[in-house]
Amino acid sequence: MVYIGNRYLLNQNVNMPVQHPASPDSDEIDLFELCRILWEKKWVILAFTMLVTAVATFYAFTAAQRWTSVAYVSPPRVEQIKAYLEQRRALARADGTKTVDTDLLIKNLFASFVDLSSAQRTKLEFLATAQYYKNLSANADPENARRILTRLADHSLLVKSPGKDQIAPYYTVSFTALTARAAQEVLGAYIAMVNKKAFDLIDGEFEDSLNASVQFRQAELESIEFKLKSARENQIATLQTALATAGKAGLRDYAVGRNNAGNTVIELRDANHLFMLGEKYLSAELDTAKTYPLIFPARYYEIKRELSLLEPLLKYSIATSNSYSFQLSPTLPASRDAPKRSLIIALGILLGGMLGCGWVLVNEAVRKYKIASLERTVAGMENNQGRS
Repeated sequence: MVYIGNRYLLNQNVNMPVQHPASPDSDEIDLFELCRILWEKKWVILAFTMLVTAVATFYAFTAAQRWTSVAYVSPPRVEQIKAYLEQRRALARADGTKTVDTDLLIKNLFASFVDLSSAQRTKLEFLATAQYYKNLSANADPENARRILTRLADHSLLVKSPGKDQIAPYYTVSFTALTARAAQEVLGAYIAMVNKKAFDLIDGEFEDSLNASVQFRQAELESIEFKLKSARENQIATLQTALATAGKAGLRDYAVGRNNAGNTVIELRDANHLFMLGEKYLSAELDTAKTYPLIFPARYYEIKRELSLLEPLLKYSIATSNSYSFQLSPTLPASRDAPKRSLIIALGILLGGMLGCGWVLVNEAVRKYKIASLERTVAGMENNQGRS
């Protein structure tokens, strides 16, 4: 009698080989046998499930949380830039230029907002000064701090353009942080900063135009004054020369130049002949030239009026306005993006059960393989004894 596994094989005739039932390999799976095995090892499966679920639960409640605040922005409405628009219109009125193109101004403001908010440089510049980043990188070395900053700019602070099939053409601006409040505060501060930079950029063109208008008129005004003053100085020098000549010539009154049809004509177009006016007239003319104010053309006073309107605008500050309008202001997230605790725990239960079942089935397959190998070994030994 030979013991194999849980069975005894009895040889009635040691000289005759023992006939064993064939155990052909089969691809068929006995579901009832499989269920029986799993049920017998249910405590092993339960242990695996509990272990993996415990690990998943620990991860779900200790992993870093992620909260995303979202804002939807679109081009500003006219009333949102009304104060700034009035500043631009004041320049147009004072400058005598055409009226302000409101639609173009709105388009340029929003385009500037979108370009700046999407720019990597703008993101890095903002995040580098944000308290949220400073808290994250407080204990990091410079290299890791730089990586944290880059990761925030690339993966946490995002600007998404409207989809092709989107009815409302708004842009999505979002920020992901470790807490809901931090996500909302950082996103709100970023939008405010970009709005200011957008206005500064567009207003730079307005300021350049304003400065150019003022400087052009100031230069024109100075040119008129210079020409008139130069002409007066030249007139005074000419009269002084003529007066000196008249004194040396002894001409006190007019001197006859030439007769023309019974009239006396004094040639004054040539400065060399002015002395013929005589000392009396030249002295009066010289006194008038020195003491009386300059006589300016009408254009001079027109320029002064324009400057009186334009120069006060040089001290203006940008009126509070928006380069965007909110379809949805930065939200306070109501639910976190990660970790999804219920999902992680459910996956932990599922994975634990699968690992437990797999462990049981593998062990059962190994056990059966060992039994089959032992049976083949014993059968070979018995056949050898029968032939001998």
